[in-house]
Amino acid sequence: MNPKIKNVLALLVLAAASITLVFAVPHSRHPSRTPKRPAGNSITLDNNFNAPFFATQVPSGRGVLLPDGKYVLFFNIDTAADRATGPVIRYNADGSFDNSFSFSRDYAGIGAVVGNPDGKLIVGGAGKVIYGVSDPPARSTSDILRLNLDGSIDPTFEPTQTTDGAEVRGIALDPNGNILIAGLFTAVNQITTHGIVRLLPNGGIDPDFNPVSMTCPIHPFGADHGCGLWADPVVDADGKIIIGGDFIAVNGAARTCVARLNPDGTLDQTFNPSGFTPFGLSSGTPRPIRGIAIQSDGKIVIGGRFEGGNCNNQVPLVRLNADGSRDGSYIYADCLPPNGMFQVRSLVKDTNDKMIAVGLSMWRFNIDGSLDNTFHNPVFAFAQQCCYEAFNVALGNGGTQLFVGGGFTDVDDVGGPSNGERFGAAKFNAADGSLDTGFTTSGRVGWKIEPNSFLRQSNALTLISFAGPGLEHYPPVSHAFGRLSSTGELDLTFDPIASFNPNGPLGPNFLATGFMPFSDGAVLITGVNGVTANYGRLLPDGSEDPNFHGDAGVTFANAVPRADGKMIVSQYDPNLNDPNLLLNPNAQAVVDGTEVRRINATGSLDNTFQLDPNNIVPDTLVRDGNGHLVDVYVGSSVLALTANDTVLFGYLSRNGTYRLVRLNSSGSIDTSFDGQTFPVQLAFNITQVNDPVFGTTFVNMYYPLDVPVKQAKNVLDNKVVLMGSFASYGGVTAHGMLRIRPDGSADPDSSFSVGEGAQWTVTPETEHRHPSVDSLEVGLNNKLLVTGTFEAFNNALAPGIISLNPDGSIDHTFAAPVQRQKFDYQPAFLKRQPDGSFLLSGPYSRLSDNFSPSFFRLLLPPGVPTPPGTDVTVDLGGSGGADDITVNFNDVQSGGTTSAELIDPEWAGELPSGYQIAGADLAFEIWTTATYGPPIQICFVLSELNPATFAAARIFHNDGTGLVDVTSSKDFATQTICATVNSLSPFIVLRPTRPTPGPRPRPTPHPRPTPRQ
Repeated sequence: MNPKIKNVLALLVLAAASITLVFAVPHSRHPSRTPKRPAGNSITLDNNFNAPFFATQVPSGRGVLLPDGKYVLFFNIDTAADRATGPVIRYNADGSFDNSFSFSRDYAGIGAVVGNPDGKLIVGGAGKVIYGVSDPPARSTSDILRLNLDGSIDPTFEPTQTTDGAEVRGIALDPNGNILIAGLFTAVNQITTHGIVRLLPNGGIDPDFNPVSMTCPIHPFGADHGCGLWADPVVDADGKIIIGGDFIAVNGAARTCVARLNPDGTLDQTFNPSGFTPFGLSSGTPRPIRGIAIQSDGKIVIGGRFEGGNCNNQVPLVRLNADGSRDGSYIYADCLPPNGMFQVRSLVKDTNDKMIAVGLSMWRFNIDGSLDNTFHNPVFAFAQQCCYEAFNVALGNGGTQLFVGGGFTDVDDVGGPSNGERFGAAKFNAADGSLDTGFTTSGRVGWKIEPNSFLRQSNALTLISFAGPGLEHYPPVSHAFGRLSSTGELDLTFDPIASFNPNGPLGPNFLATGFMPFSDGAVLITGVNGVTANYGRLLPDGSEDPNFHGDAGVTFANAVPRADGKMIVSQYDPNLNDPNLLLNPNAQAVVDGTEVRRINATGSLDNTFQLDPNNIVPDTLVRDGNGHLVDVYVGSSVLALTANDTVLFGYLSRNGTYRLVRLNSSGSIDTSFDGQTFPVQLAFNITQVNDPVFGTTFVNMYYPLDVPVKQAKNVLDNKVVLMGSFASYGGVTAHGMLRIRPDGSADPDSSFSVGEGAQWTVTPETEHRHPSVDSLEVGLNNKLLVTGTFEAFNNALAPGIISLNPDGSIDHTFAAPVQRQKFDYQPAFLKRQPDGSFLLSGPYSRLSDNFSPSFFRLLLPPGVPTPPGTDVTVDLGGSGGADDITVNFNDVQSGGTTSAELIDPEWAGELPSGYQIAGADLAFEIWTTATYGPPIQICFVLSELNPATFAAARIFHNDGTGLVDVTSSKDFATQTICATVNSLSPFIVLRPTRPTPGPRPRPTPHPRPTPRQ
């Protein structure tokens, strides 16, 4: 697995969440008539909206000095923070960005780098993620590449891959120019070899180097948490190869974490390591050897973490004689200054045969292993907080300088003032270890990221927020909550969280990770680092709502509002499937039965809702025969709110399948819903949880590599359209999209069918990997705008975005304004905005380039001019069942255009109880590009309704929580009905359901679900 996916920055404790708002859009069951006012049919890219490039800023974790004095950063990054780059970034010797180097952005991470004498780079562990879904470890591949001087991939280097998904951790060159690749892998180009392979200078596998086999202490070699080589191999004067890691046998012979191979790859039987014990070996998890260096007398120093000494039974270094036996005269037995030792991460020998090691600090050891007290021991910090690690050390500038790379941002300035930022790289004087204060890195690095929450406001400004790992110290915008101008520029003056009351519920240290708008202009915001709560309500001016009190024990990733002001929230956030989180919040929510909860309109926890404790909670946990918790299955989501306050809910079962169920209003399983299961691919991490029975314990946390059901849309008659990466539903073939009936069965109604649905034309499907539909929004003239990972849809080529007719057939008039990038792992978010535009975030690019992720605005055709002023009335003409539609703005602050389009009521969602559609073609989408101040009055002339129906008619508006009655006046003489609202978007004309004589109610105009046979 590539380092971007598997190796998140250790010790960086974070919690991130995102909120997704599900908008219900009004629609009608009846076929739409031709609108009385013709309208356009194109969606175009707003080329005047250009959002900046965003990145989550984290140090690289690894830095390698190159022969020419330049250096590269890699490992936990895939970009520079201020510009889009690939996951290997080269810098000049002075720390400035090397603009002459550009590596591919198709790779999600790099595991190891070494510089060739000719200036080219050998990189290993270059992993790709296809459409955001990584392969399971047993089947994934990572490339070994040679890069030209400009960063381009050298096509003359033979294609080489590790083919079991395990990591490449180290690369070394031998004197003949051959390339030694080391790591945790078990196969290269499908050839079995454990942990090490030798390549010829042209990249081909060296046939004269014998495959090696290794044994792990607990797990079989090559398992997801198997063992292997963690140190760069070292070639001695005889051409033999010294390897180090956490194995316990090589080629069947006992070798405790270190071995020597002959030049042909066979085990050197004359070298038998003895006399030392790696820390943790007795429990089956030895700390790996991470550094190897050979002194001038041929003795070998290995670095890691070994038993012995006076500091918690740990020593950092061991020296071995030529036969592998321990040299007992070489030892440092006390605690390492200034902050102890976690383990030695890397070693280098200086010109005087002294060893320089890095970890939580940097130390120099004398020839006898004692600590050189004349050498400065720096403090590596993150955001000027102690203590973080260095991972690489190298001598440069003729041996007078030390270059160090690692997971730090600062050196020797904990608590401030800052002596200059060193984002993952620092230089020191080799003579005494003093910091080179003249060297500072020119820019930060990190992971590319795009907004997960966004809202274009009536003043044409756009609120944005982010969710992902690494946000806590260096978010892409201040407090991860920002605002863009009408043309996409970042508003640097916008930072309302900074002025929050330190004694309020959120406080000025709050970090937003998502938001959801309310109909009154307020915002529900969630995040981390709150004072008494991690979610709150912001008033339209950006201040905290003092009457909203969040529960200190509630965190969530997604929220779906109910019409009564309550909200259903779910915990699961795939960003938190992090092996380095000490207590994983996803796993803890499963143990506590709090994967989904309900909060009241005032922010408090609604304790009347409890996720089914008799069915769902035990179905996500595995205990052994003694009752100890061993496995936890995470991966759930609230997909939609359905009739009678029920909840469509998906979760990962302990049998390894994804289950779709419906919850009653109390949280129990609704047994009237025919739940379905979907196959999934699983990955796992080991994490800690607090078990209510046995206390804190380690468990296996299983999670899906791809969630099969990603979104759901309510439609009329309590039916639901499901979207995701599934290939079938209940035995019915369904490629990413289908409609289900209220009882959960597939809906065979021919009024909606997507045919072959989502398809791949280049990417092969597998048992578990399928093209996906991930978003759907109601578009223009009844059209449906759909995004996903598909390359075609129902046999028509489509670059991850397509327009469908209301019945699911393809809208052939649609021309895609953007295209999806195959190797970009970012998720996609699509939302229709109140002004009628769409905001699209994620792995898309313009048709003319491959720059992603990006944040785009898609436009509908312009409407009727709407000039600035007060009491501005716009006549939109007739459309559908309305002879005339007018919009009166109280205050237009800047001009634009206003439009009205007939929409298909089929996509409106659930109608309010006791109401039905008043007539044909009475659902409308109304939007404006003008900026305005409320209130707004909307009027419809409905002369085609008979007087009795008009008398009963009411205007309902979707305010983001469902359809709300907003009727303000009626003129019976002209049959004009008006509504007063604060925002635009969907409107629908309804009337109360009329009772009929007799003992049974009259059927509604909508067909009832067909009973299951």
